[in-house]
Amino acid sequence: MMKPIVFSHLSLASQSSHLWQDGELLFVRKTGIFEIRLYSVFHFLVEVIFINTTGTVETIRIMDPHDALEDYAHFIELPLD
Repeated sequence: MMKPIVFSHLSLASQSSHLWQDGELLFVRKTGIFEIRLYSVFHFLVEVIFINTTGTVETIRIMDPHDALEDYAHFIELPLD
């Protein structure tokens, strides 16, 4: 299992490869020019920002779980029961 610090020092191509092979897509949100995807990989969260017009990866960043909760909580619908 890879640790976040090791993942963060990989090249963008290597990070992308691990995400596509080992990651689990959790959420997708879109803005005007970006598509932002939240992944779980190796037991940590990673946000990938794509440029809509080209489909290329702009950046990959490891998310602090608290930041991810703040950024994505309003998108999650919980049952009322």
